[in-house]
This record gives sequence, C-alpha cells and structure tokens, in this order.
Amino acid sequence: MTGLACLRRSVRLLLLCATAGTAALGQSSTAMQSDKSFVLRVEDAAKEPAIMRAQKGDRVRLLVETNRSVVLHIHGLGLEFAAAPTRPGEIQLTVKATGRFPVHVHDTADPGGAKGHHHRAPFAYLEVHPK
Repeated sequence: MTGLACLRRSVRLLLLCATAGTAALGQSSTAMQSDKSFVLRVEDAAKEPAIMRAQKGDRVRLLVETNRSVVLHIHGLGLEFAAAPTRPGEIQLTVKATGRFPVHVHDTADPGGAKGHHHRAPFAYLEVHPK
C-alpha cells in the first residue's frame, strides 16, 4: 500500500471512529458541539488578517505564539489575554454570539497598549456563524 493510500485509509478510519463515537452517545453529529483549535503566530511582518471560522455553540481554543510580548483582545466578546516568546497565550471559550469579531494585537511596550482605543488594522477575525 502506498503512503497516500495508507493516509487515506487512516483518515477514513478516524472519521469512522468519530462517527461511531457520536452515535454511541445517542447524539447526532449536527447537534454536538465542535471543538475548534487555532494557532496564531504574531510576527513583525504585516500580513493579511487570519480568518478563524466557527459555529455558534462551538468550543474554541486559540493559541498565540509570538516573538515579542503582546496583549490580544477580541472586540465584541470582551476577551483579553497576554502572550510572550517564552509563554504562549491561550484562551478557551464557547462562542455564544454570531458575528465577525476583530482580534487586535498590542505590544505591551506600546503606551496605552490594549487600554487605549487607537487600533491598527485587525490581526485576525473570529467569524461565528449560526448552526
């Protein structure tokens, strides 16, 4: 069996196990919460904002890796957390509101930092869609 065929077989087995586990719990796959994990890398270079997509009710885990000390906040959800080169930032939440929520990054050395209301373009967006 080639490497690609083996990989396809492994993916099918994984999907089959996940489906069987859902059925064993007596819940349909559409009724269950989904777990979404995202990794954002904050670097010096400017880039297009990342789009993180989830559905209302999903459990979302956001891990932030950075090359400098920063504070991130997610507008509209009232969430703020810090990250540093030696300490990745992490936040977990269950999204209950739908919408497009901008994620802003502020250097902790920046006067006003996350406390001020002067914002650069969003670093990323968390898009939450209805189920």
